Amino acid sequence: MVALKSSLPLVRIGRGIAISFDADWLGTALEQAARVTGCHPWNIADDLVAGVMLYLRYGYDKTVIDLPVLEKAVRRALRDTGYGDLAPHVCCSVP
Repeated sequence: MVALKSSLPLVRIGRGIAISFDADWLGTALEQAARVTGCHPWNIADDLVAGVMLYLRYGYDKTVIDLPVLEKAVRRALRDTGYGDLAPHVCCSVP
């Protein structure tokens, strides 16, 4: 078993490459999606990121999450909070 300092799973971005989850790049991805859809400035990015982090910390039971799975969870959160029009534009590419 792997014990992670942040209690968040690592994000697998490629074959054999996993990085720590970074709320900043997720927030940036959400803001870019909002800009593309004309919803900018979009003030709930921080709240949505916090919700995703709670899901990863308490609702996701593995130590690594694949980037496409994370994107799917973010898109679902957008749809569930009434921002489904942003969902197709979210690209959680990492720096």
